[in-house]
Amino acid sequence: MKLTQIIIFLLISISVKALHVDSTHSPISKLYLGISFSSVSHHIYYRTSKAPEHVQSVYFAPLALNLGYQLTDKTRLQAGLAYGGNSDSYDWVNGQTETNHKQTGHAVAIPLTVQHNVLKVWRRFPIYGTATLMPAWGITKYETKEIVNGTTATINKGKVSGVDVFFTAGVGFNYKISNRLEGLAEYVPFRHNLTGENSIFYDWDYGLRGSLKIIKSLKVGVNYKL
Repeated sequence: MKLTQIIIFLLISISVKALHVDSTHSPISKLYLGISFSSVSHHIYYRTSKAPEHVQSVYFAPLALNLGYQLTDKTRLQAGLAYGGNSDSYDWVNGQTETNHKQTGHAVAIPLTVQHNVLKVWRRFPIYGTATLMPAWGITKYETKEIVNGTTATINKGKVSGVDVFFTAGVGFNYKISNRLEGLAEYVPFRHNLTGENSIFYDWDYGLRGSLKIIKSLKVGVNYKL
């Protein structure tokens, strides 16, 4: 819920700022700032013997702040700082012993993106191809407790971290809202972990079908031209 509120606040703030600046008719540079959210679930694996069996990775869908540059009329280069994370808890009972496990993961990433316009539908809808290389660092804190006859004891507690590099590609379109503000939407069907696993069971939501598969392949955002 907090993440959704942050996204809404940032989108509204950028929109209001852009509309205000438009009224001054100041020059527009080739630089732009943006915010984007991708529903694509990335998966950082931990390669350490210190990690418990059930703490092997962190999933995250990146929320990114971006700085872009209009290299040519058709090509844009973009770098960003992204964040995401997940949390899980498990409970199981074995005889008189109840076990509770909690873990919280955080990930920070640097998406490096190139976009190239391939088609323009009317003047407001340039369609482009997009490709992103994104190194990401993740950390997960975990704690396991046992409850025996009403007495609670912590039996395992710690943290693990790891790094993976991802490559994604797809198509998108921009929509001009004002002279400085534009929205964007992307469909990203190609995803690959260059340094980790690409399991058909655990990665990239391969098991989804139909509309859910499309929803988990989307990216949306807004850009503000400086």
